[in-house]
Amino acid sequence: MVRNMTRTDITFRSGSGTIAAWLYRPAGAEGERRPIVVLAHGLGGVKEERLDAFAERFAAAGYACLVFDYRHFGASGGEPRQLLDSARCCPWSRSIRRASSASSTRT
Repeated sequence: MVRNMTRTDITFRSGSGTIAAWLYRPAGAEGERRPIVVLAHGLGGVKEERLDAFAERFAAAGYACLVFDYRHFGASGGEPRQLLDSARCCPWSRSIRRASSASSTRT
């Protein structure tokens, strides 16, 4: 594990559900605006399936990184579980807005 970063578990609303995510920040970046990378697995995968390795490397390179589970998968909310409906499960626009907000306001 790369040590020059922090990881915070966060959630945010998307439609009527809650999205679970990890926010990675480079060490010493508190209060700074940083470029941010948004990551999610291919449909059917969850963030615990090695997306942390990618996020840690981005954070080590100075980027913030938001890693999230799609709605209906992993730690995110949504019923039925494991629903493969891209119109309902993939909150990209909300994730990008949340990432922008989190990158500039979270410490």
